[in-house]
Amino acid sequence: MVELFSEDPFPVDRAERFLCSFGGDALQAAMAAANLGTPSGVATVVGDDPFAGTLVSWLERSGISTDLVVRRAGFTGLYLISLDGAGERSFAYYRKGSAASTISTADVAWPEPPDALLVSGITQAVSETSRRAAVEAARRTREAGGLVVFDVNYRPGLWEADTEAAREAFEEILPLCQVVRAAAPEETTIVAGEEDAVEAARSLSDRGPSIVLIGCGAAGAVVATEDAVERVAAPPVPCLDTTGAGDSLTGGFVHGLLAGMSPPTAARVGVAAGSLTVTRRGGGPAIPPGDEVRWLVEKMRASV
Repeated sequence: MVELFSEDPFPVDRAERFLCSFGGDALQAAMAAANLGTPSGVATVVGDDPFAGTLVSWLERSGISTDLVVRRAGFTGLYLISLDGAGERSFAYYRKGSAASTISTADVAWPEPPDALLVSGITQAVSETSRRAAVEAARRTREAGGLVVFDVNYRPGLWEADTEAAREAFEEILPLCQVVRAAAPEETTIVAGEEDAVEAARSLSDRGPSIVLIGCGAAGAVVATEDAVERVAAPPVPCLDTTGAGDSLTGGFVHGLLAGMSPPTAARVGVAAGSLTVTRRGGGPAIPPGDEVRWLVEKMRASV
């Protein structure tokens, strides 16, 4: 999506000046993985408005493949964000009805499915066609032997606070996923019925995924496999803006798995990426370079 960020110290409905950038959950996760060395791209639809070409060019300059980006009549989704004087974020989204929401099963009929696919719960929520596209992309990737990662990414506004509908969408895609990522407690209560991260990880792990990653904000993450559940602590860092932190966690984690790391080691990479993201203003531009992430991982390892 297009991101319009205001540096005015007011809620978004009172801000007057905005800077243009780009962001979004899938984009930010792909960038986190790409910055660490995993070739990454985004599958989406952009509109025919003035922002679309700039967005695609920005993706390409950022090292993100646009081979699976479709162009279609319509507007490119955008959101406005501001930080008030207390550091609280406020948003206004223009996402429903966007070109991206028209993505369909025909748009994911790729001749060669990717080695790994990250599917977002936001994609399931924005429209019925995008929900079907998410399931179809997961099915095609799984059948081709690829890794399917699902990030719950529950947004009450998109689901109109209908947690039952969100839960049904999760249950629909869960059998296709080897990896599930959720945030505690706001998402784990919906998909696992548990506020506690460790209990949620165990519960989800028992339902089929071989790996579960639970994000715990400033406390780090919990990662579960069939054999063990392990906590990964986050290093203390100054927090400027939490936008994109969870996406960096996910992207760094998937990068680690694809690089052959154990799930706990991959989670450490993800936690480092997420921790660095909150030290700068996000979306996309806040995703940290790979060298910085690797430096922090070594620092975290040395402090254990």
